[in-house]
Amino acid sequence: MDRRNTSFAKVNARKPFWWLGIYPSKFEDDLYLLLLKEGQVGLLLLEIESNTFPVPEKVFKKRENKNTISLEISSIPPHYMTDVRSGGARYNFTKHIKYEWELAEGSEIADSVIHSEEAMTESPYLFEGTDAPLKELDIYMRKDWNLYGFLREFPSVSMEQALAEMERDSRETIERITQRDQKIANGALVFERSDVPVERLFDYLADVKSLKDFHWDYPSAFREDTYDAAVTSGRFLELDAYRGVENGVVHSHRGIVSGAPIFVGYRMPVRIVFDYLSEGKTLRDFHFHYDTGTKEHLVPALKLAYAALEREFHAAASR
Repeated sequence: MDRRNTSFAKVNARKPFWWLGIYPSKFEDDLYLLLLKEGQVGLLLLEIESNTFPVPEKVFKKRENKNTISLEISSIPPHYMTDVRSGGARYNFTKHIKYEWELAEGSEIADSVIHSEEAMTESPYLFEGTDAPLKELDIYMRKDWNLYGFLREFPSVSMEQALAEMERDSRETIERITQRDQKIANGALVFERSDVPVERLFDYLADVKSLKDFHWDYPSAFREDTYDAAVTSGRFLELDAYRGVENGVVHSHRGIVSGAPIFVGYRMPVRIVFDYLSEGKTLRDFHFHYDTGTKEHLVPALKLAYAALEREFHAAASR
Protein backbone atom coordinates (compact mmCIF):
# COMPACT_ATOMS: atom_id res chain seq x y z
CA MET A 1 0.00 0.00 0.00
CA ASP A 2 1.54 3.27 -1.16
CA ARG A 3 0.54 6.16 1.13
CA ARG A 4 1.25 8.59 -1.69
CA ASN A 5 -1.40 6.93 -3.86
CA THR A 6 -4.04 6.44 -1.18
CA SER A 7 -7.22 8.48 -0.84
CA PHE A 8 -9.20 8.57 2.41
CA ALA A 9 -12.90 9.34 2.92
CA LYS A 10 -15.54 9.33 5.65
CA VAL A 11 -19.25 8.92 4.97
CA ASN A 12 -20.69 12.30 4.02
CA ALA A 13 -22.28 14.08 6.98
CA ARG A 14 -25.65 14.51 5.23
CA LYS A 15 -25.73 11.74 2.61
CA PRO A 16 -24.89 8.04 2.70
CA PHE A 17 -21.85 7.95 0.44
CA TRP A 18 -18.08 8.33 0.44
CA TRP A 19 -17.01 11.30 -1.68
CA LEU A 20 -13.52 11.39 -3.20
CA GLY A 21 -11.73 13.64 -5.67
CA ILE A 22 -8.85 11.83 -7.39
CA TYR A 23 -6.44 13.06 -10.05
CA PRO A 24 -6.71 10.91 -13.22
CA SER A 25 -2.94 10.25 -13.19
CA LYS A 26 -3.32 8.28 -9.92
CA PHE A 27 -5.18 5.55 -11.80
CA GLU A 28 -1.98 4.79 -13.74
CA ASP A 29 -0.48 3.13 -10.64
CA ASP A 30 -2.02 0.88 -8.01
CA LEU A 31 -4.61 3.09 -6.31
CA TYR A 32 -5.90 2.52 -2.77
CA LEU A 33 -9.13 3.87 -1.27
CA LEU A 34 -9.45 3.81 2.52
CA LEU A 35 -13.08 4.25 3.55
CA LEU A 36 -14.23 4.80 7.13
CA LYS A 37 -17.71 3.45 7.88
CA GLU A 38 -20.35 5.64 9.46
CA GLY A 39 -20.02 5.73 13.25
CA GLN A 40 -16.36 4.71 12.96
CA VAL A 41 -17.41 1.07 13.26
CA GLY A 42 -15.20 -0.22 10.47
CA LEU A 43 -12.72 0.41 7.69
CA LEU A 44 -12.62 -0.74 4.09
CA LEU A 45 -9.46 -0.87 1.99
CA LEU A 46 -9.99 -0.97 -1.76
CA GLU A 47 -7.17 -1.77 -4.17
CA ILE A 48 -7.55 -0.71 -7.79
CA GLU A 49 -4.71 -2.17 -9.81
CA SER A 50 -2.78 0.03 -12.21
CA ASN A 51 -4.53 0.86 -15.46
CA THR A 52 -7.76 -0.88 -14.48
CA PHE A 53 -9.25 2.26 -15.94
CA PRO A 54 -6.92 3.44 -18.74
CA VAL A 55 -9.21 6.40 -19.38
CA PRO A 56 -11.04 6.98 -16.06
CA GLU A 57 -12.95 9.93 -17.56
CA LYS A 58 -14.95 7.42 -19.64
CA VAL A 59 -16.19 5.61 -16.51
CA PHE A 60 -16.42 8.32 -13.85
CA LYS A 61 -17.48 11.96 -13.65
CA LYS A 62 -14.64 14.40 -14.20
CA ARG A 63 -14.71 17.88 -12.68
CA GLU A 64 -13.13 19.96 -15.43
CA ASN A 65 -12.51 23.01 -13.26
CA LYS A 66 -10.42 20.96 -10.79
CA ASN A 67 -9.21 18.27 -13.23
CA THR A 68 -10.21 15.50 -10.81
CA ILE A 69 -12.31 12.36 -10.99
CA SER A 70 -15.27 12.77 -8.63
CA LEU A 71 -16.61 9.63 -6.93
CA GLU A 72 -19.70 9.21 -4.76
CA ILE A 73 -19.53 5.61 -3.54
CA SER A 74 -22.81 4.60 -1.85
CA SER A 75 -22.46 3.30 1.73
CA ILE A 76 -25.94 1.73 1.96
CA PRO A 77 -28.12 -0.73 -0.03
CA PRO A 78 -29.39 -1.09 -2.65
CA HIS A 79 -26.43 0.64 -4.32
CA TYR A 80 -23.74 -0.30 -1.77
CA MET A 81 -20.21 0.29 -3.13
CA THR A 82 -21.60 1.72 -6.38
CA ASP A 83 -20.49 5.10 -7.72
CA VAL A 84 -23.80 6.98 -7.79
CA ARG A 85 -22.27 10.22 -9.08
CA SER A 86 -24.35 11.74 -11.86
CA GLY A 87 -22.48 11.53 -15.14
CA GLY A 88 -20.69 8.30 -14.23
CA ALA A 89 -21.28 4.72 -15.38
CA ARG A 90 -22.50 3.53 -11.92
CA TYR A 91 -19.45 1.33 -11.47
CA ASN A 92 -19.52 -1.08 -8.50
CA PHE A 93 -16.31 -1.28 -6.45
CA THR A 94 -17.15 -4.44 -4.45
CA LYS A 95 -14.60 -6.61 -6.26
CA HIS A 96 -11.83 -4.17 -5.31
CA ILE A 97 -12.32 -4.63 -1.54
CA LYS A 98 -9.03 -6.06 -0.27
CA TYR A 99 -9.50 -5.84 3.50
CA GLU A 100 -12.32 -4.99 5.87
CA TRP A 101 -11.89 -4.31 9.58
CA GLU A 102 -14.53 -3.97 12.27
CA LEU A 103 -13.82 -1.34 14.94
CA ALA A 104 -15.36 -0.46 18.25
CA GLU A 105 -17.43 2.73 17.91
CA GLY A 106 -15.29 5.78 18.63
CA SER A 107 -12.20 3.60 19.05
CA GLU A 108 -8.72 5.09 19.36
CA ILE A 109 -7.72 3.12 16.26
CA ALA A 110 -10.42 4.84 14.21
CA ASP A 111 -9.40 8.24 15.53
CA SER A 112 -5.74 7.59 14.75
CA VAL A 113 -6.59 6.45 11.23
CA ILE A 114 -8.68 9.54 10.61
CA HIS A 115 -5.90 11.76 11.91
CA SER A 116 -3.06 10.17 9.98
CA GLU A 117 -4.92 9.52 6.74
CA GLU A 118 -6.58 12.93 6.54
CA ALA A 119 -3.22 14.55 7.15
CA MET A 120 -1.79 12.39 4.39
CA THR A 121 -4.50 13.47 1.93
CA GLU A 122 -4.13 17.15 2.84
CA SER A 123 -7.47 17.27 4.65
CA PRO A 124 -6.40 18.22 8.21
CA TYR A 125 -8.35 16.74 11.08
CA LEU A 126 -7.42 19.56 13.46
CA PHE A 127 -7.38 23.31 13.02
CA GLU A 128 -3.78 24.12 12.15
CA GLY A 129 -1.65 24.84 15.20
CA THR A 130 -4.40 23.75 17.63
CA ASP A 131 -5.85 20.63 19.23
CA ALA A 132 -9.41 21.57 18.16
CA PRO A 133 -11.07 19.01 15.81
CA LEU A 134 -12.56 20.47 12.64
CA LYS A 135 -15.76 18.48 13.18
CA GLU A 136 -16.46 20.34 16.42
CA LEU A 137 -17.18 23.55 14.50
CA ASP A 138 -20.09 21.99 12.60
CA ILE A 139 -21.37 20.24 15.73
CA TYR A 140 -21.30 23.46 17.75
CA MET A 141 -22.90 25.55 15.03
CA ARG A 142 -25.74 23.06 14.64
CA LYS A 143 -26.69 23.26 18.29
CA ASP A 144 -25.85 26.90 19.08
CA TRP A 145 -25.93 28.79 15.70
CA ASN A 146 -23.20 31.02 17.10
CA LEU A 147 -19.56 31.11 16.05
CA TYR A 148 -18.53 33.18 19.06
CA GLY A 149 -19.62 30.40 21.40
CA PHE A 150 -17.39 27.95 19.54
CA LEU A 151 -14.45 30.35 19.75
CA ARG A 152 -14.94 30.71 23.51
CA GLU A 153 -14.90 26.94 23.93
CA PHE A 154 -11.86 26.54 21.65
CA PRO A 155 -9.80 29.71 22.26
CA SER A 156 -6.82 28.31 20.32
CA VAL A 157 -8.84 28.67 17.09
CA SER A 158 -8.90 32.13 15.55
CA MET A 159 -11.93 33.78 13.97
CA GLU A 160 -10.12 33.70 10.61
CA GLN A 161 -9.52 29.95 10.88
CA ALA A 162 -13.14 29.22 11.77
CA LEU A 163 -14.51 31.37 8.95
CA ALA A 164 -12.09 29.80 6.48
CA GLU A 165 -13.29 26.31 7.46
CA MET A 166 -16.95 27.32 7.17
CA GLU A 167 -16.22 28.80 3.76
CA ARG A 168 -14.28 25.74 2.60
CA ASP A 169 -17.03 23.34 3.62
CA SER A 170 -19.80 25.46 2.07
CA ARG A 171 -17.93 26.01 -1.18
CA GLU A 172 -17.18 22.30 -1.39
CA THR A 173 -20.87 21.53 -1.05
CA ILE A 174 -22.09 23.98 -3.66
CA GLU A 175 -19.31 22.98 -6.05
CA ARG A 176 -20.34 19.34 -5.68
CA ILE A 177 -24.07 19.76 -6.37
CA THR A 178 -24.06 22.48 -9.06
CA GLN A 179 -22.47 23.22 -12.40
CA ARG A 180 -22.45 25.83 -15.12
CA ASP A 181 -22.26 24.92 -18.79
CA GLN A 182 -23.11 27.19 -21.71
CA LYS A 183 -24.84 24.22 -23.34
CA ILE A 184 -27.25 23.89 -20.40
CA ALA A 185 -29.85 26.54 -19.50
CA ASN A 186 -27.83 29.23 -21.32
CA GLY A 187 -25.00 28.93 -18.84
CA ALA A 188 -27.14 29.39 -15.71
CA LEU A 189 -26.13 27.69 -12.47
CA VAL A 190 -27.93 24.32 -12.46
CA PHE A 191 -28.16 21.28 -10.21
CA GLU A 192 -25.55 18.98 -11.65
CA ARG A 193 -27.59 15.79 -11.36
CA SER A 194 -30.72 17.18 -12.99
CA ASP A 195 -29.78 20.27 -15.05
CA VAL A 196 -32.59 22.25 -13.34
CA PRO A 197 -31.62 25.93 -12.78
CA VAL A 198 -30.85 26.56 -9.11
CA GLU A 199 -32.47 30.00 -9.26
CA ARG A 200 -35.88 28.39 -9.81
CA LEU A 201 -35.70 26.80 -6.38
CA PHE A 202 -35.24 30.21 -4.79
CA ASP A 203 -38.05 31.63 -6.94
CA TYR A 204 -40.34 28.95 -5.49
CA LEU A 205 -39.29 29.69 -1.91
CA ALA A 206 -39.77 33.43 -2.47
CA ASP A 207 -43.23 32.74 -3.89
CA VAL A 208 -44.20 31.07 -0.58
CA LYS A 209 -43.84 27.58 -1.98
CA SER A 210 -41.90 24.70 -0.50
CA LEU A 211 -39.22 22.25 -1.61
CA LYS A 212 -42.06 19.73 -1.99
CA ASP A 213 -43.78 22.03 -4.50
CA PHE A 214 -40.51 22.43 -6.35
CA HIS A 215 -39.95 18.66 -6.57
CA TRP A 216 -43.51 18.16 -7.76
CA ASP A 217 -42.82 20.39 -10.76
CA TYR A 218 -39.17 19.30 -11.19
CA PRO A 219 -39.09 15.61 -10.23
CA SER A 220 -35.61 15.15 -11.71
CA ALA A 221 -34.10 17.37 -8.99
CA PHE A 222 -32.56 15.37 -6.15
CA ARG A 223 -34.02 16.08 -2.72
CA GLU A 224 -30.59 16.12 -1.05
CA ASP A 225 -29.24 18.62 -3.59
CA THR A 226 -32.05 21.11 -3.06
CA TYR A 227 -31.68 20.67 0.70
CA ASP A 228 -27.97 21.41 0.46
CA ALA A 229 -28.58 24.44 -1.75
CA ALA A 230 -31.03 25.96 0.73
CA VAL A 231 -28.84 25.27 3.77
CA THR A 232 -25.58 26.33 2.14
CA SER A 233 -26.99 29.59 0.83
CA GLY A 234 -27.86 30.50 4.41
CA ARG A 235 -24.34 29.65 5.50
CA PHE A 236 -22.92 32.10 2.97
CA LEU A 237 -25.14 34.84 4.38
CA GLU A 238 -23.82 33.98 7.84
CA LEU A 239 -20.24 34.28 6.59
CA ASP A 240 -20.99 37.70 5.13
CA ALA A 241 -22.50 38.80 8.45
CA TYR A 242 -19.52 37.60 10.49
CA ARG A 243 -17.20 39.42 8.10
CA GLY A 244 -19.12 42.66 8.48
CA VAL A 245 -20.52 42.84 4.95
CA GLU A 246 -23.18 45.57 4.80
CA ASN A 247 -26.18 44.43 2.76
CA GLY A 248 -29.15 45.73 4.76
CA VAL A 249 -30.54 42.19 5.16
CA VAL A 250 -28.38 40.27 7.64
CA HIS A 251 -25.82 41.37 10.19
CA SER A 252 -23.94 40.24 13.28
CA HIS A 253 -23.32 42.21 16.47
CA ARG A 254 -21.76 40.80 19.63
CA GLY A 255 -24.35 42.58 21.75
CA ILE A 256 -27.38 41.10 19.93
CA VAL A 257 -28.25 37.39 20.28
CA SER A 258 -24.64 36.80 21.38
CA GLY A 259 -23.39 37.71 17.91
CA ALA A 260 -25.35 35.11 15.91
CA PRO A 261 -26.10 36.38 12.36
CA ILE A 262 -29.67 37.71 12.37
CA PHE A 263 -32.03 39.56 10.04
CA VAL A 264 -31.83 43.34 10.26
CA GLY A 265 -34.73 44.50 12.42
CA TYR A 266 -35.40 41.04 13.89
CA ARG A 267 -33.72 38.95 16.59
CA MET A 268 -34.08 35.84 14.46
CA PRO A 269 -30.93 33.87 13.54
CA VAL A 270 -30.46 33.41 9.80
CA ARG A 271 -29.68 29.73 10.34
CA ILE A 272 -33.14 28.96 11.73
CA VAL A 273 -34.94 30.33 8.67
CA PHE A 274 -32.86 28.49 6.07
CA ASP A 275 -32.87 25.24 8.04
CA TYR A 276 -36.65 25.58 8.32
CA LEU A 277 -37.05 26.05 4.56
CA SER A 278 -34.73 23.13 3.86
CA GLU A 279 -37.13 20.87 5.79
CA GLY A 280 -39.84 21.44 3.19
CA LYS A 281 -41.67 24.29 4.94
CA THR A 282 -42.67 27.66 3.45
CA LEU A 283 -42.18 31.28 4.51
CA ARG A 284 -45.86 31.30 5.54
CA ASP A 285 -45.24 28.28 7.79
CA PHE A 286 -42.25 30.03 9.29
CA HIS A 287 -44.15 33.24 10.01
CA PHE A 288 -47.03 31.29 11.59
CA HIS A 289 -44.69 29.20 13.76
CA TYR A 290 -42.32 31.96 14.91
CA ASP A 291 -44.59 35.01 14.51
CA THR A 292 -41.68 37.07 13.23
CA GLY A 293 -40.68 38.34 9.81
CA THR A 294 -42.93 38.52 6.76
CA LYS A 295 -42.60 37.60 3.12
CA GLU A 296 -41.57 41.18 2.36
CA HIS A 297 -38.75 40.97 4.90
CA LEU A 298 -37.50 37.46 4.08
CA VAL A 299 -37.72 37.44 0.27
CA PRO A 300 -34.75 39.85 -0.06
CA ALA A 301 -32.75 37.35 2.00
CA LEU A 302 -33.58 34.60 -0.48
CA LYS A 303 -32.52 36.74 -3.43
CA LEU A 304 -29.32 37.63 -1.61
CA ALA A 305 -28.75 33.97 -0.75
CA TYR A 306 -28.97 32.92 -4.40
CA ALA A 307 -26.59 35.71 -5.39
CA ALA A 308 -24.18 34.40 -2.74
CA LEU A 309 -24.34 30.91 -4.25
CA GLU A 310 -23.51 32.35 -7.67
CA ARG A 311 -20.63 34.35 -6.22
CA GLU A 312 -19.17 31.48 -4.23
CA PHE A 313 -19.52 28.97 -7.05
CA HIS A 314 -17.49 31.30 -9.24
CA ALA A 315 -14.91 31.70 -6.46
CA ALA A 316 -14.61 27.94 -5.96
CA ALA A 317 -14.39 27.23 -9.69
CA SER A 318 -11.66 29.82 -10.22
CA ARG A 319 -9.34 28.40 -7.55
